[in-house]
Amino acid sequence: MNDHVLQLIKSGSTHKHLCQLEESLVCFNQVLEIEPNNKLALRCRGDIYRQLGKYKESVADLSKMLELDPNNATVRSNRGAVYRELKQYTKSLLDLNKAIDDEPNNGFSLRQRGITYKELGQYEDSLSDFNKALEINLTDALALKYRSAIYRQLLNYQESIKDLDRALQINPNDISALISRGEAYKESKQYEKSLADLNKILNIRPNDANIYHLRGCLNQQLRKVEDSQRDLRRSLEIEPNNPFVLNNYAVTCSKLSLKEESLIELNRALALDPNNTYILYNRGVTYQHLNKYEESLLDLNKALETIPNNELAVLALNARGVCYSELGRYEESLFNFNAALEIEPNNIIVLNHRGVIYRLLGLYQVSLKDYDKPLKINSNNIYVLNNRGINYEDLDRHEESLKDFNTVLEIDPSNLIALVNRGYIYGCLGRYEESLSDLNKVLEIKPNSMNALLNRGIINQILGLYEESLKDLNNVLKTEQNNAVALSIRGVVYVKLSRKEESLADINRALEIEPSNMKIHNICGIIYQFLGQYENSFTTFNVNRALEFNSNSVSVVYENVSD
Repeated sequence: MNDHVLQLIKSGSTHKHLCQLEESLVCFNQVLEIEPNNKLALRCRGDIYRQLGKYKESVADLSKMLELDPNNATVRSNRGAVYRELKQYTKSLLDLNKAIDDEPNNGFSLRQRGITYKELGQYEDSLSDFNKALEINLTDALALKYRSAIYRQLLNYQESIKDLDRALQINPNDISALISRGEAYKESKQYEKSLADLNKILNIRPNDANIYHLRGCLNQQLRKVEDSQRDLRRSLEIEPNNPFVLNNYAVTCSKLSLKEESLIELNRALALDPNNTYILYNRGVTYQHLNKYEESLLDLNKALETIPNNELAVLALNARGVCYSELGRYEESLFNFNAALEIEPNNIIVLNHRGVIYRLLGLYQVSLKDYDKPLKINSNNIYVLNNRGINYEDLDRHEESLKDFNTVLEIDPSNLIALVNRGYIYGCLGRYEESLSDLNKVLEIKPNSMNALLNRGIINQILGLYEESLKDLNNVLKTEQNNAVALSIRGVVYVKLSRKEESLADINRALEIEPSNMKIHNICGIIYQFLGQYENSFTTFNVNRALEFNSNSVSVVYENVSD
């Protein structure tokens, strides 16, 4: 070997050590032009090709090297590793088995075979190889990290974290070990420890976009939404065009009720990755929150074309079912909820939503079955309790309805849906003061609640508080000019206040809006009798019984599927 070749090998090795792979490759190419069978150059160039992802070229060099030196276990192990990168697992194992047969205590070969077994899902074989490698070298940090990954795959987080602790004792600033331990902590619900590892990484690498992304996702999971938004925004400042970060940033914006900003970020993400099913799903849900149901359906339909029957499919089918429900397309809504429940039969959210659809279709008993099932799983689910309570209302089972709303309000004393509906039930049961108490509480929290204003207007009318009733009904009709129930009740109040012409105008308008509403016809008959001087008839007719509460005005709550 002449001096020039030695100098080229020395330069190539130095560049390789400094990870200057292209410069190193130039040097070893020159060596092999001069000495085509130079084993050191072939081995080094083969390894460089591997690191550059040029696996076929790597195999060619390593194969030539093995022709010259058939018993070189390290080179054979390297070729086995390259075959693994090419997904040629049989060839990979042939090389690695031969290398280990030749040198049973070669830690590198054991580690490479362990990785191959891991990729094949043969975790016990993989663990066996890493265990042997670590018997040979207790401080083999790579073997510790790979073994940790297998333990994590097997959900054995305690052993996984132990291995990473050992790796970090060897090198406290090992970024990959800190990332892996942070993920293991997160998956084992040790969130604060996970956060501590991510914080440590950012102290070492303050401009790492990926770590800001990971911490942003973790903060989102911890419901630290503003911290999450700040981390994800920082990640995007460093790498503006990462569709995954844009997607998660959009989700965080949505949690902060910044729906329009969320939509902008999702549009950016889809411009970069148009067929990403997760992003399509999230944009579909965002459109839904903005009441843009047709746009939502377009995204959800596209996402569902490629989603397999997994958790995301359930979410997308559920979201599409909600869209169809909002559009009044109940049969299509039901089809989607049924499809979701074929994948996850006990999904509480979907059962709740299907129960709502059965109720809207008038199938009250079937609806109750859907509510009963999730309540066996979680008896304190306020969404399901509210909807079952509404269902009981429709069946005039007031005591059972009241029980459900009471349970909700024990859990969440300010729950508006339960307060409005309990106020309604108290009214049905003649417990007017309790009804007013609930409705007043709703209006303290949400002064423009149409349901609460309408029902309080009805209660005040029943109690003879006509001016108070008129004030509430006027407020409803400022916002909902075509609310036939409010018009009919105000017609009665006007009669009580001897404002007969205004009463007639309201009743006639109510009948124009809902000509088939029997309750309004009853009230209309009463008013006409009164205006026709049929006082005796009017006094014998129980007006208050005709003025039943309007159960159709009660809102149906959908749980927020974007969470």
